[in-house]
Amino acid sequence: MKHQEPLKTQKTEFALEGHRPCHACGYDLVGTPIERAIELDIAVIRCPECGTMNPLVGTPALGPFASRAATVLTLLRLLLLGVALILVFNFADWSVSSLGRSVFNEITRVEIDSFIESTGSTESEIQALVRVNQPEADLGDLMTVLSLLEERNDRLNMGPPWPLERNQILEVFIFSLLFGSALSMLLLPQRWKKSTLIVFGTGLLTSALALSFLYLRYPLTLPVSNPELGPSQYAGVALIRMFAVHGAIICLLGLVISSMVIRPAVRIAFLILVPKEHLHGVDLLWRVDGLKRRIR
Repeated sequence: MKHQEPLKTQKTEFALEGHRPCHACGYDLVGTPIERAIELDIAVIRCPECGTMNPLVGTPALGPFASRAATVLTLLRLLLLGVALILVFNFADWSVSSLGRSVFNEITRVEIDSFIESTGSTESEIQALVRVNQPEADLGDLMTVLSLLEERNDRLNMGPPWPLERNQILEVFIFSLLFGSALSMLLLPQRWKKSTLIVFGTGLLTSALALSFLYLRYPLTLPVSNPELGPSQYAGVALIRMFAVHGAIICLLGLVISSMVIRPAVRIAFLILVPKEHLHGVDLLWRVDGLKRRIR
């Protein structure tokens, strides 16, 4: 089969002033330089996003009203993205503290009190218990005691005193899937790989900020000595710090996984639920990722 040579073009001094979408990927070509196809003698625009040649014939450029509407829609989309970023940060802040908060209860506190009042069975336990009962004991000492308590229960095959609640993990994961899906769809017409990288970067940044704020709020040097209530009153805070990274990882995983699967899932849903003659309005879902819509 004879290979088709690319069009030879000549640059002009003009650029597109109106809004016109690329017929291959939907990219807005406003401001893109206009070229002249020498052999066809027509004006064309090369899409900077996908490289497709768009002839300036047929569909006219959008008028002033449509240009203003496009500006309003762009501002609205940026506003939605800003709101989504704020919500993702608040969600990340909730994720890093929710797991530790969910495992702390009265039974846990009684067991922690009992262990702190004991003398310990190993050298490390004895030293840690002595430190945590001193007037200058801090949150780091209490976290060491909780880690030793978990190790002791593991040695005795008793399991940790604060098992992670499966429902709580599932709740964090489901919410992260919803936020990641919303972000991925709001990032249209960015391609799949780019939107996934943006969602990953957003999740990583918000999780890191949430962890930083948590560590600043509850530093390891936080005093935990109280003659009346004892160190165990700060056990909830210690558990929040101990499980903070777990919550951040679950949040980040949910965001990335949802951004990877939401677009294929939406495309499949449209193919199944919508008659093929009505799918032209959502062709962007295929074009933006360089795909051709398959007819059922």
